[in-house]
Amino acid sequence: MNPIISVIVPIFNSDQYLKKCLDSLQHQTYPHIEIILVDDGSTDKSGKISDEYAEKDPRFVVVHKQNEGVAKARISAFEHSKGEYITFVDADDYVDERYIEHLYDCIEKHHADASCCQYYKVDDKGKHLSRRKAFGYFDKKGIEEVLIPGLAWDYKLGKETIAPFLWAKMTKRDFIKEVLDAGKGLWYGEDQCGVLHMLYQIKSIYHSDKPLYYYVFHKGQATSKMDRSRWNAYETFWQRMIIKDAKGLYSYRLPYKILAHLRRYLTYWVNQKVPYKVFKEEALYALNSEILEKHLFQADMEGLTVKQRLKLILLKKKCVFPYYYFKRMR
Repeated sequence: MNPIISVIVPIFNSDQYLKKCLDSLQHQTYPHIEIILVDDGSTDKSGKISDEYAEKDPRFVVVHKQNEGVAKARISAFEHSKGEYITFVDADDYVDERYIEHLYDCIEKHHADASCCQYYKVDDKGKHLSRRKAFGYFDKKGIEEVLIPGLAWDYKLGKETIAPFLWAKMTKRDFIKEVLDAGKGLWYGEDQCGVLHMLYQIKSIYHSDKPLYYYVFHKGQATSKMDRSRWNAYETFWQRMIIKDAKGLYSYRLPYKILAHLRRYLTYWVNQKVPYKVFKEEALYALNSEILEKHLFQADMEGLTVKQRLKLILLKKKCVFPYYYFKRMR
């Protein structure tokens, strides 16, 4: 008999998107699934919608709990699950009807510990394919030489070699508890910590080129907000990743990730059209970080262009006015 596969869906105030998500799971071509819905203290209709699906389809299991964040919601769902394989879907998102069948077939065909697929980013302008180029089967050596270093940043591709999210992946149950624990307590980046831990623990993974997951991006998402608490969360995330990087394979490219976060933070404040005085205060708050001095400003980042290097030198010297001026002029 084919194994049961558990789909874990953490839910918090997602009633606008939830039905589309649950419909996509209900119509999967692979029938032997259970769908664990964790209502993480929602104050909208998400809990009621979840209960309605469970009443009509016994494959849906609903867990209601107080709000403690996505990491603990996933752990709670895992504790209620019984599947031999686990996959995650966010309540805002939806999947192709072949999503579970394809990920499972990849594991079975290649005798892998895990599998993953590509995804579309969906926003108010439509859907956009997000593709990595490191496709195919990776044994332990391939994981350590290609996927773990590229999880931080691959400057040749201009993106990561494997998507740093728990969704769009399927993993054997044996690895999941530690994967979820890896991101506990983080406000930002719990997925990336989990994926890094997973890549270190598994012996093989199949990376499919098929886009079967739809990541829905909408205004007001936690990932779009930017303030000092977000910067503090970035720092905590970097520190956790360094600890989880058992062989130092990720840390080699960590500076590229830090630089991307720094650019995002500074650009956000420029786009807010704040006075230079305010921008300078926010910029210096970030630039005075000890972790930047140790893991960014001292790094030999051969992948940067001459222009990017000059900008980095200015930031290292805390010369923020040129950055502010040229960003405002664009």
